[in-house]
Amino acid sequence: MKWIILQDAVDTAQNNMDRDLKLLQNIGCTANPILRFYGWQGPCATYGYFINPLHFLDVEGVQKHGLQLGRRPTGGGIVFHLTDLAFSVIIPAKHPRYSLNTLDNYAWVNQQVAEAVKAFKNEIVTTFLKIEPLFNNELCRHFCMAKPTVYDVMVEGKKIGGAAQRRTREGFLHQGTLSIAFPDESLLKAVLKTGTEVLEAMKSYSYVLEEGAGTNQLEEIRHQLRHLLVLQFEKNC
Repeated sequence: MKWIILQDAVDTAQNNMDRDLKLLQNIGCTANPILRFYGWQGPCATYGYFINPLHFLDVEGVQKHGLQLGRRPTGGGIVFHLTDLAFSVIIPAKHPRYSLNTLDNYAWVNQQVAEAVKAFKNEIVTTFLKIEPLFNNELCRHFCMAKPTVYDVMVEGKKIGGAAQRRTREGFLHQGTLSIAFPDESLLKAVLKTGTEVLEAMKSYSYVLEEGAGTNQLEEIRHQLRHLLVLQFEKNC
């Protein structure tokens, strides 16, 4: 089945999340899977459906830096969309890759993502690698790149890609992120609550493709990764 590839124009954090939810709600109308790439309107962060981000972020810092917050239709923690490539995969229930087993859905999507990263980086890329946490601060588990889980894409023992899913009778939505460069630390320090280990955990666990990449480098790497992801998913439809 042919993939529908969507490269959306820049939009607000919440509009991007609402678009994903609408795509999931309407996925039963097509037999074709969808691969969507986001465009962000300024600094953005998204958060899982079941959490309140203001419990874990410094409200004054968020407002000062104009950090937009969007509630995802999936679960998981807070993701900063500053120097990443964010994408979504929507698979209809009638597609052979749809499974009632959520772990199977994670395994298949993350394997495609891992192969695309491997093609870009020419490094050993793994998935489902369990790491014992070095940081026990309760807040860390509410930030995607501060705590690797068994669902993540790993390079050299560090997390490069995180994801969250939502499954319905019509299909499933997989929302993913790939870390390209580490976000501006001054911004993170401003929006994270003081006295926590979240920043240190992010620096310890995160793998980045191009440390210190500027705007032009980020866009070029995003372009290359988008191309590789499209090739990988279309090859394994």
